[in-house]
Amino acid sequence: MHFLFLNVLTTWGPILYAIIFIAMIIEGDASLFATAFLVHEGILDPLATFVVVYLGVMAGDILWYVLGMQMSGMSGRVAHWIERVAKPFDRQLNKNPIRLIFVSKFAYGIHHAILARAGMLKMDLTRFIEIDIVGNVLWVAVVGGLGYFLSASLPLLKYYFRYVEVGLLLGLLLLVLLQHGFAERALRRVKENES
Repeated sequence: MHFLFLNVLTTWGPILYAIIFIAMIIEGDASLFATAFLVHEGILDPLATFVVVYLGVMAGDILWYVLGMQMSGMSGRVAHWIERVAKPFDRQLNKNPIRLIFVSKFAYGIHHAILARAGMLKMDLTRFIEIDIVGNVLWVAVVGGLGYFLSASLPLLKYYFRYVEVGLLLGLLLLVLLQHGFAERALRRVKENES
């Protein structure tokens, strides 16, 4: 197979890990999927990558929580967005926060709002971190596993794909479609449980 950009990444070393850390803070799903792909390709060390990914995810989640704490009682666009998106889930956030935080990780547009809402509601930080640790381990396993195992299946498809990067893009598209379906169903269940 031909590699357009993957060979260049092998020369980046620690810079690549720093980029992954920052990417995990900003946007997790696609970044984690692509990172798992790079682990399978042998470009990244699995253990070091897991540590960097996990620290980046935790740092990002804590930043959203702290933002929510700071915005509690405030008005403005961000505070309004957080309330509009996450307030319908307040009961579930108080009743079953592990499940809600985990499920929200697969739903674009609500996860960060839920984390910030936990801060707005003054959820105990230690409790929040304990919940987030569990949710993040599961999320990294699911999304990282998908990226890793879809990458492992690419050699079987080498006659259909000229470049590995095309496979990565198709895998990301599949991830988004799966997440959309999973999130819709899970959020519907969460709302039904509230009733």
